[in-house]
Amino acid sequence: MIRSATVQDSIQINRLSQYLGYAEVTDELARSRLELTLNSGRDRVWVFENDARILGWIHAFVAARVASDSFVEIGGLAVDPVSRKQGIGRSLVNQARLWANQYHFNLR
Repeated sequence: MIRSATVQDSIQINRLSQYLGYAEVTDELARSRLELTLNSGRDRVWVFENDARILGWIHAFVAARVASDSFVEIGGLAVDPVSRKQGIGRSLVNQARLWANQYHFNLR
């Protein structure tokens, strides 16, 4: 199931972020970063959850431009290696695309 992320998801998101090559950060820093992102009017984070376990996440944000059209950009995407090849990443990207389409933006 895909749902909007909450601050309580920060520990599991932090764990999955390591699969992107990012260093593990403290729980406090992970929570602070996610909270800042969730409170932004231009950012969205969704998680794919199964049995109370987050198997993937995506961060998308509006990239405003002065001289060209704004668009929605994927800021990060991670799927648990054990759960790959099951369409989780594709589903998360589709969620970001739906959000972009609501505002008539392209997704990049």
